[in-house]
Amino acid sequence: MRPHLTKVRYHYMMALRDNKVLLSRPFVPRELIAPRLGRGGKPFPASGATMDSLAKAGWVRKVVVGDDGYLPFRSGGPAVAWEVTDEGRRVMDMLPDKFPGEPTYGGATK
Repeated sequence: MRPHLTKVRYHYMMALRDNKVLLSRPFVPRELIAPRLGRGGKPFPASGATMDSLAKAGWVRKVVVGDDGYLPFRSGGPAVAWEVTDEGRRVMDMLPDKFPGEPTYGGATK
């Protein structure tokens, strides 16, 4: 079953598409910045819930970094980060420049 393209997913996938650095390496949610919806457009970092939503759609996945035993400093252990999947890259290539609208359920109209 194909996932719904919600407004939040759309804006964060667009932010990922425009950020070549995050596409090239694992990242933490706070690095992914998109306009805050409905609140004047002030930039806002992604939350864990947003990343879980993108992961549920199959567009990003969790990865563990720093588990190889070598870090140039002491830390609390391996950290969890996110990376874009191949499916996420395919979706980014297909995103329209303007949000197409929320999905409707049960024949509801706007």
